[in-house]
Amino acid sequence: MKIQFKTHIAMAIARLTLFAMLSVSLSASAQVTVRDGMVLADYLTVKFKIPVVEMPIGQNRATASDFKSSMQHIRSFFTRFGTDVVFEKVIEHARAEDTLYVTPSGEVKRLHDWSQVFKVVFPQPVDVWKTIKELQKLTEVEYAQPPIQVVSDLTPNDLHLAGNQWYLPKIRAEQAWDITTGSASIRIALIERGVAPHNDLANKLVAGETGSTGDHGVMVAGVAGAATNNNLGIASLGWNVLLVPMNRTNETGVDADTRNAANPGGVHRANIINCSFKTVTTLPDGRTQSYNYPSMQYAVEDAQAWGALVVASAGNPPPSNDADVVPYTQWPAAYSGVIAVSATNSADQFPSGYNYGNHVDVSGPAIDIQTLYLNNSYIRMDGTSFSAPLTSAIAALIWSVNSNLTATQVANIITSSADDLGPAGWDVHFGYGRINAFRAAAQAAPPSSPASPHPAP
Repeated sequence: MKIQFKTHIAMAIARLTLFAMLSVSLSASAQVTVRDGMVLADYLTVKFKIPVVEMPIGQNRATASDFKSSMQHIRSFFTRFGTDVVFEKVIEHARAEDTLYVTPSGEVKRLHDWSQVFKVVFPQPVDVWKTIKELQKLTEVEYAQPPIQVVSDLTPNDLHLAGNQWYLPKIRAEQAWDITTGSASIRIALIERGVAPHNDLANKLVAGETGSTGDHGVMVAGVAGAATNNNLGIASLGWNVLLVPMNRTNETGVDADTRNAANPGGVHRANIINCSFKTVTTLPDGRTQSYNYPSMQYAVEDAQAWGALVVASAGNPPPSNDADVVPYTQWPAAYSGVIAVSATNSADQFPSGYNYGNHVDVSGPAIDIQTLYLNNSYIRMDGTSFSAPLTSAIAALIWSVNSNLTATQVANIITSSADDLGPAGWDVHFGYGRINAFRAAAQAAPPSSPASPHPAP
């Protein structure tokens, strides 16, 4: 174990007729290529065990000429790729002393040291695996990794004109809304390549990064927190909850955005971080495969130390260009403390071909999910990209009922309130069961609250 509706609203379902089949990938493919059996990239991420460059506080870029005199052997290693190799801090302004965090309750948490984590940009693409192998031989290097690539857990599906949001009654959303419709003080960060503008997200996006917009991002946003009871489009479980879009286009990566989203001293200050993707790397044959990036794990751990709850999709049927075979381990879903969410359909069955395994904590609706799309339109899609934000929204409702709960307590409520499916107890397909918004919100209410017919034990 990694972690222990009758408000009546108008859910007007837009029935639009123009939707395209999608092939959505968040992979940083422009930075990773395959040629003659070699995986090439224009940068790698390297963490040094000790300071190796002279970099004043506030400076975030260095070159090989800035290496300390005692580190000339490392300088020689990099200058053989050219004298214009650039070192950029993955976390801007990170300092070695920024590793202790005192929680509001006085508990001291240790964060990872990001002061020596650099994006090393080469003048020409390098052989990824050969260069990493050579770097790992240097005693001063803690780890070296390729550029993080991610693939959305999304599968295209045609629009069904006669359909509706079956998944909200299934998880008892209306009964949950009798307890709470969510609080605007609770924020869900969406680790996406931007969120495209949409009328059904009016006043819902806050404190996020601006720049690119994304079709996958707006779909995930719609499930987690589309504006509700507004006589427009769809309803979302996270009725009044606010969304923080993180877009990974401002010289930060998925690891930095995951960490930055939770930083209590930053502008984002998200309570929940939604990761509807898996991290992958490119193989010499051009296929991708699930990959555990150390910097991503450290980012998740820091976000958790700051008190955030991380929710992640547990995986879809692998696409044709993917080397993964079900069941496969998927990150960030498999990290300790992360709520990993697998798939169910309208009959509470596990969909054929979807990923499962020991990393699964709960399951949730993932098939035929109606949500937002580009140009103020709507679409129906499949994938654990959507069961994850439904679970994130449940976490937001829980915290809206009881803001004093810790992330671990919220996670335990989500798992203990789920409807057990499959074999009794936990199993590799459904985890502890299919999510139940009403039971979760009811368990979250303090025992003295009349809103809770079933107080938490």
